[in-house]
Amino acid sequence: STMRGMPWPAVSRRNLIVKATKPTRLFGGTRTSPAMAASPSVCSSMTSLSACIVLAAAVTFTVQTRTLVTRYLDRDFKVDVKYNFNKEIGFPAVTFCNLNPLNRSKLECSRFDTERDDPVHDCNGRRNGTRSMQSLIQGLLLSYQQALYSFSYRFNFTQEPLTEAEYAKYGFDLSEILVSCMYRGQECSAKNFTKFQNRHYGTCFTFNGNETTQLQTSQPGPAFGLTMDFFFNDLVEIGLLTPSTGIRVSLHEPRAHPFPEEDGISIAPGSATSLGVRQSVVERLSEPYGNCTTIDGYDWAKVFAGYKYTRATCLKECVATTMLRECGCVSSEFLVGERLCVPHYINSTEAACRDRIELAYRVDKLTCGHCFSPCVESLYQVTLSTATWPSTEYQREFKKLLTKRNFTVDNVAADLFRDQYARVNIFYEELNYENIVQKPAYEPENLLADVGGQFGLWLGFSVLAILELVEYLIYILLVALGKVQL
Repeated sequence: STMRGMPWPAVSRRNLIVKATKPTRLFGGTRTSPAMAASPSVCSSMTSLSACIVLAAAVTFTVQTRTLVTRYLDRDFKVDVKYNFNKEIGFPAVTFCNLNPLNRSKLECSRFDTERDDPVHDCNGRRNGTRSMQSLIQGLLLSYQQALYSFSYRFNFTQEPLTEAEYAKYGFDLSEILVSCMYRGQECSAKNFTKFQNRHYGTCFTFNGNETTQLQTSQPGPAFGLTMDFFFNDLVEIGLLTPSTGIRVSLHEPRAHPFPEEDGISIAPGSATSLGVRQSVVERLSEPYGNCTTIDGYDWAKVFAGYKYTRATCLKECVATTMLRECGCVSSEFLVGERLCVPHYINSTEAACRDRIELAYRVDKLTCGHCFSPCVESLYQVTLSTATWPSTEYQREFKKLLTKRNFTVDNVAADLFRDQYARVNIFYEELNYENIVQKPAYEPENLLADVGGQFGLWLGFSVLAILELVEYLIYILLVALGKVQL
């Protein structure tokens, strides 16, 4: 055959091998040594040695490349920690609940009152607004007795649990427990608070819970934070339900569902508690490096609809939906409009189903594998300190404030007066926040660079050399197939 009209000379296999093993630009030369040109046997032995060296280098390159590819496929990540500063930083949502979930005075004559049919209480008169003078006098006597003794036995909560509406009806209103509220030196208003019902603490209130209108602060320190004063009325507490007196406080992201029974801090009466806050923003990797959840919006759940996704909320949602699906009812832990898994409503089979699912959740055996941490999450670390409050000297001024806000001021000793109040001050210690970011430890460009380095180290290849080798191999293949002649 011919190429470009020029005939190829015939050549033997020996000459093909000799010619094919001549050095090329790939190996840095353009001609053979005189010894190799004079003796084909020397050329053959040198070719075998070169082939062994190239084979060994190729094997080493393959092993090293396999190690690099395995490292890349492991999808490991590294964690970078940076400290950033903002002139303004979003203030956390603050949820607080009275440790006493129910107001005893509101429960009188309710379905939980075992003495509602007693004429002494005149429940019909209370409802109709026609209470008799005798009943009023006896009511005052009863209130005095309740101040001395606990009448918790009067209310029975064992037959049927309270509904969400009943927690709202018989619990405490914001105006009944919050004496004053100041944020950055300005008085808070009712629009800064939202409320929800909690199985453990009744009605709870959240300050700054709206994510779209999240409050900002531009300075650290107590003067630029949130200060709240609380009032506790021992006369309306129910000892059977309330072994402790005080406030439960939880810090969380706006629009996230709080669980004060799990991550809250208890504030004792007679104290001023300072909560110094530091923020951490965590950014996690999703697949294939991690398993964080990228759920956005507020319509991802049924039981906790309207709330931001968090892992704790997802787990609670999983328990509730699993119990509803398998048992046909929901634990009284969740205040939802479903059939409750309580003795008044369910049979022994359903009760056993409920207990099985609750046990599986407690020992981490419940199938909730879809509940991962969110890809971006704000966490709050709290430093707590306390002091006695209000002081004996300050009580005089504080009583004036109470009178102005229509709170009853008892003329009692300083210690007894102090036990009815508490102050909480929440503020940022500094505007620096910790940013914890997960990043791929070995990215595609790292793999490409390392494989190229292995090529150069073991085979002396560059991109141009590889292209030349491919061209050379194609040429040899065509000669072997008789498509072209040397």
